[in-house]
Amino acid sequence: MRLLSSIIASLVVIRSWNQFLRYSTLQVYYCTIVNVHALPALGPDQANIN
Repeated sequence: MRLLSSIIASLVVIRSWNQFLRYSTLQVYYCTIVNVHALPALGPDQANIN
């Protein structure tokens, strides 16, 4: 019975971990797109500061 419950617990953890990874990947992808679009706008300001 203990083995069964630990198997179920690990399955739940793996499933939630997969969802977390998928969400994190989407977030990183979105942030990358936003940063790529924001870089040209930041370029001249950075050049002026330097």
